[in-house]
Amino acid sequence: MPVSFWSAMEFLVGAANSFIVSFFICTFFGGDLKKRKGRLNFLIGGSLLTLLKLILGFFPPFDNFTVLFGALLTFLFALLCLNGRVTSKLFCAVFSYFLPSLITLTVAPLLSRLATDELSMIFNRPSPIRLAAYFLGAVLTLFIFCLILKYSSKKTILPKVKEWGVTALVTVCSYVSMAALYIYSLNGENNRLVIIAQMGIIAADVICFAAVFYFSGKSDESARLLMLRQQLEYRRRYSSDVRAQYEQMRQLRHDMKHILSTAVNLIDSDPVNAREYLEKVMDKKLEPAAGAVYSGCLAVDAVLSEKRSCCSKSGIAFRMMTATELDGIDENDICVLLSNLLDNAINGCDGALRPTVSLEISRRKAYVIITVSNTIKRSVLADNPRLISTNSGAGHGYGIPSVKSIAKKYSGTVDFYEKENIFTAEVILYAGE
Repeated sequence: MPVSFWSAMEFLVGAANSFIVSFFICTFFGGDLKKRKGRLNFLIGGSLLTLLKLILGFFPPFDNFTVLFGALLTFLFALLCLNGRVTSKLFCAVFSYFLPSLITLTVAPLLSRLATDELSMIFNRPSPIRLAAYFLGAVLTLFIFCLILKYSSKKTILPKVKEWGVTALVTVCSYVSMAALYIYSLNGENNRLVIIAQMGIIAADVICFAAVFYFSGKSDESARLLMLRQQLEYRRRYSSDVRAQYEQMRQLRHDMKHILSTAVNLIDSDPVNAREYLEKVMDKKLEPAAGAVYSGCLAVDAVLSEKRSCCSKSGIAFRMMTATELDGIDENDICVLLSNLLDNAINGCDGALRPTVSLEISRRKAYVIITVSNTIKRSVLADNPRLISTNSGAGHGYGIPSVKSIAKKYSGTVDFYEKENIFTAEVILYAGE
């Protein structure tokens, strides 16, 4: 085959690798490739990185800086087109573009050893061995990216800056070490020594990454445990509120016996005073308790009463409309779901010009639709597109994994969107016919 053929095939593999990097970046920062915007960002990112490879190919002096320029372009693309923290975008761009080169530098000496070709010949001219090195590197890159995305999707909290820092530092140091070994091997030294050194670097990388993932997992488990403790605290409060409401009803029932007895006597002796007496009783005894709400479920009433009271104390307007029964949904699930959504909404009002929380529960055939909205000072999705907490405190995103788990249990969906400084969470649950 002519050299031009292998060059063309290498360009196709390089283009595929560019789209693999774009896939990782877009997916990691909350892009949904099933939606039009997600697919568009994926195509833009992959096309830009492919175009960069093509342009640098015409300027040999700059070809050695492909990795650096690629990481920079990836960062700019993520910064302009994707949501998320700037530090996460920077570290992710460095990691995603240095990793494929690191894998290629690792695979090439192994293939060189198997093909009994000099390593310098593999990198200096297009050939089947070099194409195989690029192709195998792209496949391994895609595999590693998929593992990282699968791992990150299970996390409750975002990776911390130091975790990203260690990951990026290890990647860059490994790349520099592999490049140094490549230069060393060009002097005609035994490839066996190079391969042994590379295996040592790979082993060190695996240990470092495993340690980062282990401690990150411990942090994630702590966050999950804290979330479970909060849910238990919610249920304890619910029970306390239900008991308090029950005692109030017992007291009211006891008082009503005396009130009605007095009213009957007044009607017989003084009807005018009896009317005034009953009006006073209605104003005092029969006035709904502050913060009391009625949805048809006693536990849910307690939850909503507590959240309404929290809004009142914080100076937040609370609006609620429940036009359906919650039959078909477990009482504990709906309580946890509403608590998490309303807690996030209350915290999300911090700094808003007119803090307001709105709750609407409706039914559409076999589906219960729960919509919670709150005013916001600035965009939540722009800074935290996956709505997962950046710390161990409460706030937008902390209870989202629990909400999604409940929605999945009822074959439902969870959607978040913003419009005119209003953040909305919409949960649809299948409650049965």
